Amino acid sequence: MVVSIAAVTEQEIRNALGTEWKDFEDAVQYSVALLNEMEGLVTRNPRDYERADISIWSPEQVLKVYGDKKQE
Repeated sequence: MVVSIAAVTEQEIRNALGTEWKDFEDAVQYSVALLNEMEGLVTRNPRDYERADISIWSPEQVLKVYGDKKQE
């Protein structure tokens, strides 16, 4: 699956609050990705996720990979 949408639950919020990340929204997105065992996140601000333990992709990177696979 190329894209997955996950709900934000109380658990993700609690995990985000427990991080030392400066940006709460980034912490929530990261917590959602971790708790849903996602491979990574797509963001226009990869520097916001320097402490991430999962892959972080730019939209351009995802479009290039997806576009290449679509042409096969």
